[in-house]
Amino acid sequence: MRATSRLPVRLRRGSLLAGCGLGAVLIGLANPAAAQSFQGTPDTVVGTATFTEDVGTTTVDVYNPETVINWTATDLLGSGAINFQPEGTTATFRGAGDFTDFTVLNRILPVDGMGNPFASTVALNGTVISLMGDGSIGGNIWFYSPTGIIVGPKAVMNVGGLLLTTNDIQFVPNDELNATTGHIYEPGNLVQFRGDADSKGFVEVQPGASLTATGYSSYVGLIAPRVVQGGSVSADRSIAYIGAEQLDMTINGGLFDFT
Repeated sequence: MRATSRLPVRLRRGSLLAGCGLGAVLIGLANPAAAQSFQGTPDTVVGTATFTEDVGTTTVDVYNPETVINWTATDLLGSGAINFQPEGTTATFRGAGDFTDFTVLNRILPVDGMGNPFASTVALNGTVISLMGDGSIGGNIWFYSPTGIIVGPKAVMNVGGLLLTTNDIQFVPNDELNATTGHIYEPGNLVQFRGDADSKGFVEVQPGASLTATGYSSYVGLIAPRVVQGGSVSADRSIAYIGAEQLDMTINGGLFDFT
């Protein structure tokens, strides 16, 4: 296991949890090589995005500094485990606008075969990359799923900033009638994470996984009631493993300040 950070996290109150090794048995989707990378149906609820899918790839071009995508992922087998991103596939996020940074919140919402909410864990086993308009690594990629997120042993993430959480993020209302439905950030770059009381949600990074955040404002954050870290995690700025059901976090220049 390796976790490095060149600058410290500013901490007021909270708990940091780091550990090694929970094994997990995942039942994947049949024949994933014949499908796109993300095994879900996207619905962009904040901002604008386009999706290009090919064999083994999903490319998401975003046109706003803040984008929220709801991914409906179906647990057809009723196993309680969804292989949302199969091994050997690649998902690429690209900032298509002229903004200097961007954040994409991917809300992965498991459902059963009838389309009803279902308490399934989701697994990321492929490669996730985020790029700025000039092709350099950049942009913040966040993943939320309510029950559990497992980053498998062959997973690779190479982004500007990364958050994995089972605590949903509270949107800030948007007062413009014809605008999108809200914002991710409160004034001052405050983000509010709101998990259920007594939640059993967890984020697990399995041994062999590689999470890398690159750039002056880079960070990696794992946020859930239970956090298990067994992979390789590196960032040019900050890394935080946070065990909490509810959290207020400010992110400035790759540094965390949270309660």
